[in-house]
Amino acid sequence: MRAHTMAASADASRKRGSTSRVCLCIERVVLAGLTSHTCVEGTGRHALEAGFHVPFLSDGVADFTEAALRAAIDLSYLTFGHPTLTIDAFLDMARRDA
Repeated sequence: MRAHTMAASADASRKRGSTSRVCLCIERVVLAGLTSHTCVEGTGRHALEAGFHVPFLSDGVADFTEAALRAAIDLSYLTFGHPTLTIDAFLDMARRDA
């Protein structure tokens, strides 16, 4: 599941008009959190649009209702085209890729 490395630039410092830039070689943004159908999904959309590989952790997200949680996991996350994994499956994959 190795994706190409994407170099993302971010301002390293805004102090005294500094224009320093730092290059972050990040290829994957793994998402978990609350609430699965708004905050987590919205963050995933922004990361995907920026070119990142975006797997979601199905047992690492929560929502206020079971219906909203199921809709996010079973419908919304699938539209990203990247896998929805359990935490254990992700950790196994990360160990293999290390």
